[in-house]
Amino acid sequence: MQTQNTIKRLHTALTTTTVLALGIAVASAHPGHAANAEPVSHLATSPYHLLTLTVVGAGMLLGTVFVKRLAARRAMQITGVAALAGAAVTFASQLML
Repeated sequence: MQTQNTIKRLHTALTTTTVLALGIAVASAHPGHAANAEPVSHLATSPYHLLTLTVVGAGMLLGTVFVKRLAARRAMQITGVAALAGAAVTFASQLML
């Protein structure tokens, strides 16, 4: 039983690490401006930031598996869901254009 839990946690750790490592490759959504050079509305309306929001949200949700404190885990879950919701809104708004 304990071996099965260890394998499951190892698999989750590997998945989380892979998602976050791949996210590093796309973390700079596009060249041309610093992180604080554009308003927040640019993040929500730019299709280039869609993948970044998705990776950050998924990484936060997967990372909650390793957090033991409830308050920190809930904060990560809320942030992850908010990032994924932002990505979904961005995707939907781009489809409407």
